[in-house]
Amino acid sequence: GWAKVDIMSALAEMARPNPAGGGGDAPAAKKKTPMLLPSDAIHDIEDLVPSSSSGGTPRGEGFAALHERACDAGEMHYADPETGYIVFTELAHKKRGKCCGSGCRHCPYDHENVKADQKAGRISQPAFLYEGEGEEFLSTPPPSSSAGSRDVKVLFFSGGKDSFLAIRSVFRQRLMADENETKPPFSLVLLTTFDASSRIIAHQEIHIDTVVRQARHLGLPLVGVPIHRGSSERYVDRIRRALDVVRRRRFASLSAPSPSSAPPPPPPRVTLVFGDLHLAHIREWRDGELSRLNCDLEYPLWNVPYPALMNDP
Repeated sequence: GWAKVDIMSALAEMARPNPAGGGGDAPAAKKKTPMLLPSDAIHDIEDLVPSSSSGGTPRGEGFAALHERACDAGEMHYADPETGYIVFTELAHKKRGKCCGSGCRHCPYDHENVKADQKAGRISQPAFLYEGEGEEFLSTPPPSSSAGSRDVKVLFFSGGKDSFLAIRSVFRQRLMADENETKPPFSLVLLTTFDASSRIIAHQEIHIDTVVRQARHLGLPLVGVPIHRGSSERYVDRIRRALDVVRRRRFASLSAPSPSSAPPPPPPRVTLVFGDLHLAHIREWRDGELSRLNCDLEYPLWNVPYPALMNDP
């Protein structure tokens, strides 16, 4: 079921000074458009879906559903339910044959022609915001390495300390893999979700530009995933699109020219890595939903004592 929640009014009420404390009453908050949350959803910015007051769009339906129907009908565009603007469908972009570099809503080309210094502010679909330093993490493995070296670990990175500690843990795994031939190395890619309108990352309340700078400092590839509130697209489906971007890039790096008799390399195996410490309901949701994406899930910091985290070498 769905529960109606007026997020902005609730926040305004929480911030209202206590009259007994001498602060007086704050002005009444301006009423905002109610939002709908699935009653069983994790209450986060990714799950907010604005309701529609227009008569033409069913409550809770956003542009993702309209776009899907337009594509099924072979149409080149549709009208955005919130603004009324005409939006090109994925079919129209494929007919053009290349990315125009504008950061279009339904670009099927991973925004490959958007200028690197503008990507964080323009992309509408999941795309690499930073490629990493050199080819260390996305390059073709050496011929002597086994098939396992094609694996990719995708670390959900919010820019906070837990994410950084998770990176350190994964790096230790990588170092051990390099020293132990029975455990081949793997590639590491960071993934960050952010609000498509504000470009702000939930909980950390920082701009995606900050995380891009962090990725550059670490020298790690970063995939940005803009979350469109009001699109009606499920969070899990959005993550699936992002993983497709990683798989395409990784598979392309593995598909170097080879003798025609050689079989094509298998697609890379993807593992999702999270910096969760102890919130069981969050892990339960991830295990139940994200495991459907044909990925393994790892929690390298799970239930690690705080003193051990503070003394991380």
